[in-house]
Amino acid sequence: MRRAVIEAEDLVYVYHPGTPFEVRALDGVNLRVMEGEVLAVVGASGSGKSTLVQHFNGTLLPSSGRVRVLGVDTRQKGAPARLWREVGLVFQQPEHQLFEETVLEDVAFGPKNLGLAPQKARERALWALEAVGLDPGEVAGLSPYSLSGGWRRLAAIAGVLALKPKVLVLDEPAAGLDPAGKRRIYRLLARLRREHGTAVVLVTHDLEGVLGLAGRVAVMARGRVTAWGEPGEVLSRAGELEAAGLEVPLTVRLLNRLVAAGVPVKAGALTVGEAVRQIAGAFGLEGGRG
Repeated sequence: MRRAVIEAEDLVYVYHPGTPFEVRALDGVNLRVMEGEVLAVVGASGSGKSTLVQHFNGTLLPSSGRVRVLGVDTRQKGAPARLWREVGLVFQQPEHQLFEETVLEDVAFGPKNLGLAPQKARERALWALEAVGLDPGEVAGLSPYSLSGGWRRLAAIAGVLALKPKVLVLDEPAAGLDPAGKRRIYRLLARLRREHGTAVVLVTHDLEGVLGLAGRVAVMARGRVTAWGEPGEVLSRAGELEAAGLEVPLTVRLLNRLVAAGVPVKAGALTVGEAVRQIAGAFGLEGGRG
């Protein structure tokens, strides 16, 4: 039985408390992340997504409520320092955090800070570059700034992965990338979960992009989790998605209209192919399955 690696209970976070600038960014959030799963946290800008995930490695601590990560309450003394080693947090546009002269030196920076010997840190960095799909022989000696935007993003993720975290948290990792770059990132996350058992928390406003990747989806709006469940289940609640400021995928909108018209299809199709099969089956077309 899988255990929870992250648990948030009645989590509240207030920016600038007691001042005219006070903002209640999180308002009673409850959620769990299980071992080896990919959880997508989706919502419009300002919904509280980024504030939430900064609690997962102790960067932020609750104003009230509790967050446990790998069984540790984040407010325990010394917990944030420990969690930095075990929870890899990739911020928005992480390539802006690249600073060493070469890609290899940058990716090895974290392992060196963990106290690994230079050779061990180098081996860990080479492994991480290969894990994200970059050829060490091609990129290790290059300046990070000479890489394309997509490759810089992968190199930045490799720097976090080199710590071998038990949980990987990524805040909008595909933002600003072209479609090919987005697909590369999503394939990487699927492979990390499949091959290394890494639990992944993926923050995004791109609901359609993570379909087929995430095992569960949490929808956030106004600092609360407003919908929660498997992707198909969440997609079937189009009204709640729109209320949260999310763009409902075209296939879902089409299937919802067919359901409203009495056509026997399921609204929560995750892919275009699945939607086509639903429609073909409903109308008795060759190759369709209901």
